[in-house]
Amino acid sequence: MNKFFQTNYYDYKEVDSLDAMTLQERQPIIPVGRTRGNLYAFYPGGDEMLQTTDLEHKYTCKDKRHFLRDTILGINLDVEPVQASNSRSRRQLNLSEESTKSGESDDFDPSKFQIFRQLGSLVYDRKGNVKQAIEKGGEKAIKKALQKGLWASTGFAVVLDITNGKAGAVYLVYDFWPMDDVGDIHHVSNNFWGFLPDCEEDEDQFSVAKIADSIKDLGIDHQFLMNSMICHEPEIVPAVQVADGLPILRQRVV
Repeated sequence: MNKFFQTNYYDYKEVDSLDAMTLQERQPIIPVGRTRGNLYAFYPGGDEMLQTTDLEHKYTCKDKRHFLRDTILGINLDVEPVQASNSRSRRQLNLSEESTKSGESDDFDPSKFQIFRQLGSLVYDRKGNVKQAIEKGGEKAIKKALQKGLWASTGFAVVLDITNGKAGAVYLVYDFWPMDDVGDIHHVSNNFWGFLPDCEEDEDQFSVAKIADSIKDLGIDHQFLMNSMICHEPEIVPAVQVADGLPILRQRVV
């Protein structure tokens, strides 16, 4: 986790080094935290979630900007994609049928969360074996349970806010374009997206939520913050840099 925290995300070499570590080597599972009694974790990776709006074709070979690989992506929280998923309740979105503005909480400015580094797919302790090992105690038993536990997918990605080039808050972002077991990508268009296990009420549905102020807060004992919540499908877009060392920019639909 220190590597994620220490990386300068404006530096090509540092980003390449992080990608090499997380994408090419099998990493131990990392505990994220808890909510409603469930324990969550992720396997370090970073290229599971794909762009939902592919804008690269709009730029010619004369464009000097460097398009980053999908480990780093942009997010537009103040608009919905044209092909947006339904939610169970329009009330929760705070949207009219025509509006594309978000229903974010009053204390959250979506313009401040623009660029993220994917950490991995969020999984949960399906059988509770890891939770039982933690309750019994013993560092070796806990480490073994973490690696041998029956972890199940939640549909969310764990991402790190790097809008300012350094590690910021940690968010969950729902993956509306997952890849199935045979490699096909499909859009989640039903009403049942955005629920963590044992969270079935309408008010529990979300697409984006902050779970920690820092990646250093993550761990077995961390309780999810679950604030700064967005309740509609965001745009996931390419991220670009003009040159090494300069800020990363997100692409926006015009």
